Amino acid sequence: PEAKPPRQCFSSSQVTNFRAGQDDRTLYLRVGVKDVYRLDLLAPCPEIDMSNQIAIRSRGGAMNICSGLDAVILAPGARGARRCEVKTVQRMTPEAVAALPSRERP
Repeated sequence: PEAKPPRQCFSSSQVTNFRAGQDDRTLYLRVGVKDVYRLDLLAPCPEIDMSNQIAIRSRGGAMNICSGLDAVILAPGARGARRCEVKTVQRMTPEAVAALPSRERP
């Protein structure tokens, strides 16, 4: 059987920038200097496109975020912070990051 690739994880404290995707279900995070992660959200979260800042909260005492089950995004809104559940977390290749439109590149 094929071996699964090792999980690629990050700590929320390592996130240095973010950008919302064209839809309201995608978020791109700059982690450290060179890594970019794509987060697909479980449901639409229009607040992330209009936010200057977000919070990434680890769930269940997880120190690192490795999968969607490990994190929730908190985006400020008119009625307080909105919780945006994360479905998947994927570390992007440098080629995939370069292919992103500049307005989506963190």
